[in-house]
Amino acid sequence: MKERLIVKRNEKTIFDNYSIELPIKKAYIIKKSLEVFNDDDPCIIHQSFVINDYVSQLLDLFGDKKTLYGKDVDLDFIDYMNIEELVFIKGE
Repeated sequence: MKERLIVKRNEKTIFDNYSIELPIKKAYIIKKSLEVFNDDDPCIIHQSFVINDYVSQLLDLFGDKKTLYGKDVDLDFIDYMNIEELVFIKGE
């Protein structure tokens, strides 16, 4: 995923990197790995697949918009507190 993503809270940037680097909660990685691979201790390949899947879900939510508000969508899989306060911006 070469998409750049910026995450802000209260106008302060807390993430500015490739979307694939977005922190995903470990419990969600294990849950999805169990569903897809029947693997409760996912190797790096399974982890990468699962993270890519979650990031794809997030990017799909943007549609043709550039900004997404955490309060408007379910992003519980992202490893940040108070997701409803976050603003997600597709980078250039």
